Amino acid sequence: MKSDNQTKQTNSDIPEWKQYMLDHYVLTAEERTLLKEGPKSLAQAWHLQALKYRYESRKPARNVED
Repeated sequence: MKSDNQTKQTNSDIPEWKQYMLDHYVLTAEERTLLKEGPKSLAQAWHLQALKYRYESRKPARNVED
């Protein structure tokens, strides 16, 4: 069984895309909790995937040489 200190993530443990969303996007309290703690149900997993899709669709495109 893990203690509370082992289950809580620090900012360095959060993936870059999640930290970027927490810092730059307008999110609800539930979305912030979801990004920090992860999904607890299938519906939350879907919501998390939708947040990642939103992040990926809005990030700047890379320079591609023709």
